[in-house]
Amino acid sequence: MFGIGRKSGNEMSMTYIEIIKRAEGGDSDAQHELGHMYLKGMGVHQSDSEAVKWYRFSAEQGNASAQGHLAIMCEYGMGTHQDCSEAVKWYRLSAEQGIAPSQYHMGDMYEQGKGVRTDLSEAVKWYKLAAEQGDDSAREALLRLKKNAYMR
Repeated sequence: MFGIGRKSGNEMSMTYIEIIKRAEGGDSDAQHELGHMYLKGMGVHQSDSEAVKWYRFSAEQGNASAQGHLAIMCEYGMGTHQDCSEAVKWYRLSAEQGIAPSQYHMGDMYEQGKGVRTDLSEAVKWYKLAAEQGDDSAREALLRLKKNAYMR
């Protein structure tokens, strides 16, 4: 993670300026980091819409973490209009690159029928992929589905 912060007064740290320059120059990792900075208000004013903007720039270049973050923003309508179909698009791209939290979220979207038709077999598929990587939420979801007699 990049070091971020402000020097005394209103003078921005060099690290922040470097991140901005790299992000504006198209660096996907810097764009993702800048999105995170805006989301958390780290060294910048907190802004969900700015976070979405920078996550989207990075996600469109294939950054799996940015795709997962953008999906969350779309699912919950943070800094953008709520759009579960758009969230599924970004979760899937991230999940297909092996990001366990995105795999878990894909399972949840299929289980809940958010942005896709409810499909418990698809939910199980994604939960298993996440669980195999140690995702505790996915393991709990699989146990819950098994308890509810979906999985035999």
